[in-house]
Order: sequence, then structure tokens, then C-alpha cells
Amino acid sequence: MENQEYLKQRLIEEKAIRKSPGMSAFLALLFPVLGALYTRRWIMAVIFLVLDLVFVGLIFIGIGFVLLLLYRVVAAIICYNGARKVNVASLEAALSQSEN
Repeated sequence: MENQEYLKQRLIEEKAIRKSPGMSAFLALLFPVLGALYTRRWIMAVIFLVLDLVFVGLIFIGIGFVLLLLYRVVAAIICYNGARKVNVASLEAALSQSEN
């Protein structure tokens, strides 16, 4: 009986779409748009693209490099948390489907 319950739990987990928070953060450090696209957050990707272009433009003034690094760290944190939220929402959806 426990084995059936375990198999049922594994099946529910397999149905859930999982995104790696570490991969999302790594991609966001390279290019923030990639981290947002990995977690399928389209509006955030557009916002990151605009911000990235602004900060790259500010490099020519002289203050953009530090701001660009800071922005990418913050974007990585946002993408990491976004991937975790996607995982939780996907698991909750899979659980609700299995109950019906």
C-alpha cells in the first residue's frame, strides 16, 4: 500500500513542470533576459531587455559598469525566486488535477 502511495506521489511530481532555480540565476547573470525566458516570464524578459540596454548605454558615460553588475545580481535573485515560484505553482496544479 505504501508503494502505491509512493508511486502516485512520484507520478504527480513528474507531471509538474520543474525549472532549475540555479540555472535560471546563472542565465540571468550572463544575460537577464535568458533567465526570465527560461522561467517563461515574458513581461519580465521585456523589462530586463530594456534595463539591460539602458545600463549598457550608461557604460559609455562611466557609471554603467557598476550599475550593470549590480543589476545582473539583482536579476539573478529575481529569476531564482521566479523559478521556485513556477515549481510550486506547477506542483500545486498537478496535485489539484490528481485530486479531480
